[in-house]
Amino acid sequence: MYANPASHSARTTLAALALTAAASTVSAQTVTASHAGDGFMSSTIGLQLDFAPNTMAGQVFTATASGTLHTVSVRAGAREGAPDLTISFFSLGSNDLPETLLATRSLPWNAFAPQSYTAFDFDLAQINIVAGTRYAFAVSTATTHPEPYIGWYGLVGDSAARYSGGNGIGNYNNNQGWFNNGYDYNFIVTVPTPGTAAITGGLALAALRRRRR
Repeated sequence: MYANPASHSARTTLAALALTAAASTVSAQTVTASHAGDGFMSSTIGLQLDFAPNTMAGQVFTATASGTLHTVSVRAGAREGAPDLTISFFSLGSNDLPETLLATRSLPWNAFAPQSYTAFDFDLAQINIVAGTRYAFAVSTATTHPEPYIGWYGLVGDSAARYSGGNGIGNYNNNQGWFNNGYDYNFIVTVPTPGTAAITGGLALAALRRRRR
């Protein structure tokens, strides 16, 4: 059973809240999102199988606005004590599947609950998103669950693949081959609202200068 984050330790919860607060300092606009679907726990991350030592799953999407990537949000359920969930952001190759890794971010297991979205903050990565271009993200864990056929996370999505801007993707062989997996995942991708990124950057620079004094 995936855990409810309400029972997490205070220290780790405060760390997760700090990450959330940092991400929320930018006024954001949605580049693309997919909420439609049946809430199907469609992919298990950190699954131990003989043929799948490292499970990755995610989504190809089409950007509908341009800007610097701010956040990528997903819905996932987590088992208590799971390793961090890492999200990787990619540009695509000619086959419309991930080719070049642009950045990664990680969050602890107690940041996730399947009924809500959790945002990964990409502000410092400075990835430029261009409207009309397709990109992809995928999530993974550094280790698999110690028991066979059990995973650390369940990624929430749609078993009927209703999102028209791209396909759900998987990679179940230590990053040896991507494929379209027939699902779509619940996700939100944002860039800063025009005019807010420079303000946020200035505040961060001012804070850094204060620390150096």
